[in-house]
Amino acid sequence: MTFDNEAELIKIAQCCENAKLVLRIAVDDSGSMLSMSKKFEAKLERCPALLKQAKKLGLDVIGVSFHVGSYCMTPVAYTKAITNARNVFDLAMAVDINKALDKYFPVSTGVQIISEPGRFFPSSAYTLAVNIIGKRVDMEKSADDGKEDGANSKTISYYVNDGIHTSFGFVVFPFAYVLPSTHKRSKPGERFYPSTIYGQTCDGHDQIVEDYSLPEAQEGEWMLFHHMGAYTVSTMTDFNGFPKPETQFVMTRKAWPLVLLFGPGGDLTGG
Repeated sequence: MTFDNEAELIKIAQCCENAKLVLRIAVDDSGSMLSMSKKFEAKLERCPALLKQAKKLGLDVIGVSFHVGSYCMTPVAYTKAITNARNVFDLAMAVDINKALDKYFPVSTGVQIISEPGRFFPSSAYTLAVNIIGKRVDMEKSADDGKEDGANSKTISYYVNDGIHTSFGFVVFPFAYVLPSTHKRSKPGERFYPSTIYGQTCDGHDQIVEDYSLPEAQEGEWMLFHHMGAYTVSTMTDFNGFPKPETQFVMTRKAWPLVLLFGPGGDLTGG
């Protein structure tokens, strides 16, 4: 059970005095796209008082946790966070917060590390296929490009059967982006056009991608979005009454026997 302030310690002491506690500490997440430190985490200067309060209440603090933020782009953030965690361990030893520290975090054998993989595992598990249900082509004529009849600069807007209220809810965050591709392979020398992709709802802000270079596609064709397993299925809504996308499970023939082996009953025949 984690805590980051005195009020939480008091509640834990009243309701769950035998809990094993972990102090959530603040770390530098400035190199991450999404910060987690504003809502949670105790600043380092507050840790000594929190540890003393935990000892006073007779609570069992056994470790430290931190979160460097989502989409962390600076590996050194982990180095700094681990350093801060070590400092908090030393503080806990100094105030004799918990004799069990010697058991759980022995200096000679190192520290037990529990990592929250976050989007790392699920992200690559899903590829989303969307169908083009509408298309708008805008032509902007330019007369100063040296061509006799002027050139037509084409931009294309696509409307697909998914959007920010179903699979693409996370794209509303400033840091988020997705990279579409056409299911049909482009031909050598084929032209690419600035393309914007919209969702299917009445929401004017239901935009998935803006001004992304794509070969021209037609209604009824498909677009693919890879690495769509994180924060997609879990955040879908029924806005405008549109159905959620169907999930199809795909695997290699080599992997299939392993799934059957470790599935219910371990029946390799599938029966």
